[in-house]
Amino acid sequence: ATVSVLYCQVYTTKMSSTLTLMDGGMGNALRMRFPEQLTRDPLWSARLLTTEEGRTEVQKLHEEYLAAGSSVVTTNNYACVPLYLNNAKEFSCTDLTKHAVDLACAAVARNGKGKVALSLPPLRQSYSPEVPPLEEAREVYNKIAREVSHKVDMFIAETVSSAANTQAPCEVAAKEAKPLMLSYTVSDDKVACLRSGETVESALNFLQKKTLLYEGVMFNCSTPDATTPALRKLLDLSNDYGITNTGCYANSLKAIPSGWNHHRDGPPDLAMLAVPEFVASCRSWYDMTRCTAAESGAHLNFYVGGCCGILPQHIEALHSSLVTGDNVQ
Repeated sequence: ATVSVLYCQVYTTKMSSTLTLMDGGMGNALRMRFPEQLTRDPLWSARLLTTEEGRTEVQKLHEEYLAAGSSVVTTNNYACVPLYLNNAKEFSCTDLTKHAVDLACAAVARNGKGKVALSLPPLRQSYSPEVPPLEEAREVYNKIAREVSHKVDMFIAETVSSAANTQAPCEVAAKEAKPLMLSYTVSDDKVACLRSGETVESALNFLQKKTLLYEGVMFNCSTPDATTPALRKLLDLSNDYGITNTGCYANSLKAIPSGWNHHRDGPPDLAMLAVPEFVASCRSWYDMTRCTAAESGAHLNFYVGGCCGILPQHIEALHSSLVTGDNVQ
């Protein structure tokens, strides 16, 4: 029988799960700080890393997340891949990533504590299930990682839409000897499925079949409503697959239908998720994780934060609600 959340909270005397508080989104938060005419430029996010004003704002936002309670900040290089740079000769994927890592590291140094996670972003459009050739993916992720891996604490493969898109990040992380969190984006109209239509279990089976190494599995850049059943399925399978690190960092976007295309349909619309609603979702996920740990007897660490549209005030409220002092890893 399923142990109730109340039972887990009241009767679990030994701490069966710990918490790692991540940051919120970078792109939308930064977009709010600059004039609209600037952010219409498809390369605006990359350009921020090449100007003094832009770098100042990126580091400042990292610092705001850390001050709000984040213990991990993710580098702002999501758009620093060939797809977004569009072969623009003035930009280098490697150089832009160096800037992004240095800004995150500087924010952590100024805060006095915290960890830096290097983003390994999708190489095709966000939410697209397209799988680039493996050699291409290896080459790009190597360019992103090889000169900065010694500066960061971990890697996160973000917004993974298809099971096969985990292979290259896993290989590069193993090569660099860095822990890797795999973060899938799940469908808003197919329950507990990736954007590709593959189930959560089939994604885990792919990792097992390929004998790929990873630190944990998360979900990001999906609505809270879509994230909940995916996490429930992952937790049900966590013991079978030896998963001890899980997590969620949902977005504050309106549901994205299958087949959505950024170039054709424009950027996703913000849903402006209220802070209490965001905190309630995160608390329910943490409680689910605690219950699973209590039932199985396993220790689970839960990563929680936010993606697009989640701001420092969301993270500050989340810290106040969830962090107790003895549950933080």
